[in-house]
Amino acid sequence: MDCRKINLLIPFFIFLFCLPAIAQVTNISKDADIYVKPGGESIGELYEDAKITKLGKDKSGKYIKATIEFYISAEALKESRIAGTIGDTQTTGNASISLLGAKKNAKTVTISVKVKNSGKNDFDMSAMMLFVVMDGKGKPGNLEFMKSKNSIGRIKPGQSMDSELIYTFTKDPKDVEMGFQSKLGGDQVYFMLGF
Repeated sequence: MDCRKINLLIPFFIFLFCLPAIAQVTNISKDADIYVKPGGESIGELYEDAKITKLGKDKSGKYIKATIEFYISAEALKESRIAGTIGDTQTTGNASISLLGAKKNAKTVTISVKVKNSGKNDFDMSAMMLFVVMDGKGKPGNLEFMKSKNSIGRIKPGQSMDSELIYTFTKDPKDVEMGFQSKLGGDQVYFMLGF
């Protein structure tokens, strides 16, 4: 068999393999109730022609799991923060925070961040004063100051500093997030750490 003919079929088979994972965007054809779980109590309604993204059917085949894109006023939320993830950069005041990586080993969480000073004055970086790492119940971890790398320092305007911050918890933490509040002004920013 000619190898060139086989190589041309590879993209076709990859497409077929990935096809079930592709979500389908469509408009609904009539008003429909919205449920948190199949057969549960209705929590609202979508009107005819609303655009949804179909993700799949439930086991009974009577309900479609779907998502919708919508906007809500930030004032309507108790907490209007938007959490970034690993690889994201968020800015608050004159400081830009990039979450480079995060890992967990039992009760210890290690976070790699880059802090950039985009202001006109020196920035005193102090992980103990600026960062908080907490579990899903709001319990903060303890910064291991002596084990961390570059947890304090002065960052000149236009410069950045990479830090490795180590936090310990009394129990194995779940749903861990990191918050940062710049002394240079701006909102507090958050990152979900993925564990």
